[in-house]
Amino acid sequence: MASELTVLKQPVAVRPEHVCSHTTTFRVRQHCLSWSFGDFTVTETPQADSSSSSSPLFTVDGKAGSWTQRRAVRDASGLPVFDMRRKNVGATWFVELPGGSSPLITLAPRRNDMKDRLDVYVHGEEEVKLEVRGLDVWKKVTHVYLDERLVMVVKLVNLLSVYVPFLKDNQWDVRVSQGMDASLVPAIMVVLAANMYDSSLLVTGSSATGQEGAATAGASGRATGDSGK
Repeated sequence: MASELTVLKQPVAVRPEHVCSHTTTFRVRQHCLSWSFGDFTVTETPQADSSSSSSPLFTVDGKAGSWTQRRAVRDASGLPVFDMRRKNVGATWFVELPGGSSPLITLAPRRNDMKDRLDVYVHGEEEVKLEVRGLDVWKKVTHVYLDERLVMVVKLVNLLSVYVPFLKDNQWDVRVSQGMDASLVPAIMVVLAANMYDSSLLVTGSSATGQEGAATAGASGRATGDSGK
């Protein structure tokens, strides 16, 4: 598989207004001291020749005490982009328009042998499948592929968080190809963060149609902010 990001001629769009017009790097910060452990900010990293300061492009608000770990993703102006929720029993996540709808995106973790491994189905007239694949057991680097073309690179910034959970905010740098929807960054990172300390995951019955199938997870709720309510 290629190691350089691919410029996409056909955009992968969930919200077309957020499609990247050039290769873009984002800093994702998970606010570990939040009650839900599900609050994030996604900030665009200014280009080297830019004098502009960075400001949040997306925020993610977690709902404390939610059994399905609900998350509300908002844009820079505070308007809702979409909601996220985990399947009632299992590890599959769904992205929906606020108020509930057929899933816009289905994110299905697979047996990972301690590495990030996630299949992402972007639903639409022509469904798109992204493959999220970790390169190491320490989850330092994760690649996202579209038909074996590299379209996103995720790098963990504070490596100590792998060894000492909750010591400080988790942070990642995420480099995204031109033509990719930037709103996929918070969607994918919410799930990777939720599964960060899992030793293994097994998901079965998840389909590209977004239907909820049977799933089991070898995860501890403490690491994901799941309170059991």
